[in-house]
Amino acid sequence: MTGLPKMRMRDESPTTGQVVKGYCEDRKVPYESVQVESDGFQSATVFFIDTTASSSDDVLLYFHGGGYMFPLSTPNALESMRKMASLSSRKLVVLEYTLAPESKYPGQLAQAVAATRLLLQTRKLSQLVIGGDSAGGNLTLGLLAHMIAPHPSLEALPIGDSDQLAGAFGISARTAIDASTPSYTYNADKDIISAASVREIGFHWRPDREHVWAVPIKGDKAFWRRVKAKKILLVVGADEVYLDDVHEFAQIIGAEEGGASRQLTICPDEVHDQWVLDMAMDIEDGHMTTALMGWARTLSA
Repeated sequence: MTGLPKMRMRDESPTTGQVVKGYCEDRKVPYESVQVESDGFQSATVFFIDTTASSSDDVLLYFHGGGYMFPLSTPNALESMRKMASLSSRKLVVLEYTLAPESKYPGQLAQAVAATRLLLQTRKLSQLVIGGDSAGGNLTLGLLAHMIAPHPSLEALPIGDSDQLAGAFGISARTAIDASTPSYTYNADKDIISAASVREIGFHWRPDREHVWAVPIKGDKAFWRRVKAKKILLVVGADEVYLDDVHEFAQIIGAEEGGASRQLTICPDEVHDQWVLDMAMDIEDGHMTTALMGWARTLSA
């Protein structure tokens, strides 16, 4: 894989929509796809699995990883997210956002906002859980920031001051833009991503380096104190290059290990997006997966 140009790798992969449709059709799972317009940016597709856009079901809205450059990598991720949704008494919804460099920041955020706006047509904010891994975790935090203070290029969501999500989670979430913290050095030989790959992602995605909607650690404690989620989970591997960045953001947002409403889980001996690797090998009791499923159960209590 490292010997292939990244755009060629992407072009030879199935799209996110193809992965979702293939997963549902292979398992005879009902689904509905809906196109949404997004504040002048490209339209996106929202997939409703085991439910419909017009229903009032509680849902988990998932944003996939891939550095904003790559589609959903495997149906195993969908299987895991569908299980997580079920454990939280919800149905799964997946956003197929436009990839970089065809869409640059804040295009994906605009599409996530549009997907959320669609859900809010028949549901309350309290019926929603949002979350994602890697770039999808960054997108989750960007959407949370938009709920606090709308991005200047995007319309505010129709939510009240006291409205809150049931929960939000970030798995190996990108919280910073500079690959400069010590974990980029001491975990360089352990992780599956590197400082070089992180910089390349930034080159194609082109975020504003001072925007909290792209770089969550740019928000201070006063900003993130207003986050609109009853529960937040941040999960990161102890062997990740992202470790220090995620830990810094956890301190800003008030998440700590063993926390009740704001929880940080550092998974020993695990790397970036370990849960996806585990699912591919039928490992269901890894630290990351166990943390996610355990947290999901608390949302149905």
